[in-house]
Amino acid sequence: MRSAAKLNTRRRKAAIDGRPDDTAGPLLASVLKPLYDAYAIVSARATNAIRSISTFPNAKILLKSDGTVDRVIVPERLDAHKLIEEFYDSGQRRAAKCLKRRRCRLSTGAR
Repeated sequence: MRSAAKLNTRRRKAAIDGRPDDTAGPLLASVLKPLYDAYAIVSARATNAIRSISTFPNAKILLKSDGTVDRVIVPERLDAHKLIEEFYDSGQRRAAKCLKRRRCRLSTGAR
């Protein structure tokens, strides 16, 4: 994904929460708020099965020197993360429906 503003998830969340920086501020009304409004609509329509897959946290497992688990770190999941994942998932579902309708098959490269 290309982004001219280079807003990471924390900067987007700060802007939506009323603390925009100099880069996010000008984009708040024209880009970020409409994007979050669309996310709220799409998210509300998502099925529970799809939601359970997309909201699984990206845990980091830290190992001890002997290879056993030392601890598991689960990063905070922000709405900014969920927004990107929801639209990505929505795009994947739409592409799958289109391919199914057209009876397209994706090439695996194997012949």
